[in-house]
Amino acid sequence: MRKQSDRIFWGGIFIIAAIVVVLGRMEIFDFFNFSLFRNGFLSILLLAVLIKCIISRSITGAVFSGAFLVIINRNLLWFIGLENLSMWTILFAATLVCIGLNIIFPEKFNKQIHDQVHNEMPYGHASNVNVGGETSGSAGMGADMDETNFSTVFGSSVKYITANDFRGSNLEAVFGTLKVYFDQAVIQTGEPIIKVSAIFGTITVFVPKEWHVISETSAVFASVTERGMRSPDSSKVVRLRGETVFGKVEIVYV
Repeated sequence: MRKQSDRIFWGGIFIIAAIVVVLGRMEIFDFFNFSLFRNGFLSILLLAVLIKCIISRSITGAVFSGAFLVIINRNLLWFIGLENLSMWTILFAATLVCIGLNIIFPEKFNKQIHDQVHNEMPYGHASNVNVGGETSGSAGMGADMDETNFSTVFGSSVKYITANDFRGSNLEAVFGTLKVYFDQAVIQTGEPIIKVSAIFGTITVFVPKEWHVISETSAVFASVTERGMRSPDSSKVVRLRGETVFGKVEIVYV
């Protein structure tokens, strides 16, 4: 029910956006300031994304939604000097804020998965943050590694998960590319959750064809796609949650 309401909400938002774009080219808007109307609509859209990100405890989505709100309305914030800041300055500052908060609170803003995993069993987790570079490696090399957290900012990373009892993962890409291979991971019980956050970035997850990945993500000016074919008798269910803003999330069955 929640997933259906999300689809209706975001579908309606994009239909309204299409109407605004078309009417913006027509003379019907000549009698008032169309730019003000457009900025107001975009502000409402970004505010909705911001609230959704706060509720889902997505630090990256919340920070960048707020940053775009500032960019669109910075002329109205002249009294604190923001009208003189360029778009790229604000986005760069938002990126630094995300990096800092993720370092200070590595688990607090990903509490949804963390609680679900660690309430069941006191297993360990592996974490990795990549800023402005290229990395490759593996995690979960044993039965005690059930949760993995990977983040890449202005860079690219490739990770390989070989957990013997996979329970969940947090994946984040900000102006970067993150590829994670789960084809060697084993699901013993439950329905693991892979939480993604792609902001101007791309996240690609490679999963066994025996898995059934159910996407429950929100996409704003972005896409969530699938490649490959899963087995008709796939019994292992994995839920993909999170959001992508001006980015892409791809599920590849191997």
